[in-house]
Amino acid sequence: MPNSGVRSTDAEDRPLSPFASGQVPPGSVFLHSPFGGSYDSRYFGPLPADGILGLAASVFVLAP
Repeated sequence: MPNSGVRSTDAEDRPLSPFASGQVPPGSVFLHSPFGGSYDSRYFGPLPADGILGLAASVFVLAP
């Protein structure tokens, strides 16, 4: 997947620790964003699937 590498620090040079297990247990999901600086399951691990309320969608996007 594009931009799926793990960073060693965040944008403010604070250390990041990757999720070590590599396995997603049953009933859980692994959340990944294509944005390279995203703080997602690569770092905090899988989440319970029953905690997902829906899918976010852009309503208004203002380009710089």
